[in-house]
Amino acid sequence: GAKAEAAERLRSRIQDEFDERERVEDEKVTTLVTGARVTGVVVHGLPGKTPAPGLVVVVPNLHSRYLWAVTGAAAVISEEGGEVAHLVQVAREQEVPVVRAERALERWSEGDVVEVDAEARTVRVVSRRVVDPG
Repeated sequence: GAKAEAAERLRSRIQDEFDERERVEDEKVTTLVTGARVTGVVVHGLPGKTPAPGLVVVVPNLHSRYLWAVTGAAAVISEEGGEVAHLVQVAREQEVPVVRAERALERWSEGDVVEVDAEARTVRVVSRRVVDPG
């Protein structure tokens, strides 16, 4: 009936707004090291924290103190830094995609599952906080 149609229109509008917000966020990703499209669980790379292999490590910058994040990572997302950073050179040698995105630590929470496509310059949320990255 009319209630079901109204509910469906509202659900559709909310989904459209969510999709648009995610798409707009994706446009702010800058590729530093290209590579295969990968999907992984987000972990925040903070000093003293060693992630399990295959995770998407989000770091505040590309300082050499985060070099450990490259080893075994599916991808690295950094809030700051450029192509000349040593971490970027190491990631290129190990074929680990690296992208830069403003407010990355705020935008992607630990446990989010994201798809990083460095070639397309996108990070897409597959699901929000469904996995405990340990």
